[in-house]
Amino acid sequence: MIDFAITPNGDLILEEQHQPKGLKISFRIAERKGLNIKFHIAEQKPFKPKDESAFKLSFMTEQKTKTAHKAKLVKDIEMKIQRIRIALMTERGELPERENVGSRLHLIRHENLYDRENLKIIEELVAEAIADILPEARIIAKPERGRGVFYAQNINIYIYNQGTLIFKFYI
Repeated sequence: MIDFAITPNGDLILEEQHQPKGLKISFRIAERKGLNIKFHIAEQKPFKPKDESAFKLSFMTEQKTKTAHKAKLVKDIEMKIQRIRIALMTERGELPERENVGSRLHLIRHENLYDRENLKIIEELVAEAIADILPEARIIAKPERGRGVFYAQNINIYIYNQGTLIFKFYI
């Protein structure tokens, strides 16, 4: 299975890449004795001199640069982080062909998120959602009070892998 890099909004990441200059070397046997070497940068018409001498050497160096796009592949920890993001943003059973992908965090959405018991439940729900991705993960759910005029209850979820914070998610 190949995973592609996805932005936090769920879009495929396309990196802009400039095509490198190409060098084409062509050799041919001529009817006349001699050496005929031509160097051409990719996608240009070769220069044809009028003089038909036995030794020919031509170089073309001008090239129009192209911009191409390639999808960025993710590997190792980046792949796990992406899978964690998808698992936490998807409700369990939401994907018809992959009913075991996702979390059940929606079950606690309307509870008092600052209650210690509910924080433990959140940690358990996250652990359940990512068990096949990071079975040894350490998960900490911490309340975060919103600053400003409006009251908000946010919970920051910190996911550690081998003692290193690899992902931060909030609900």
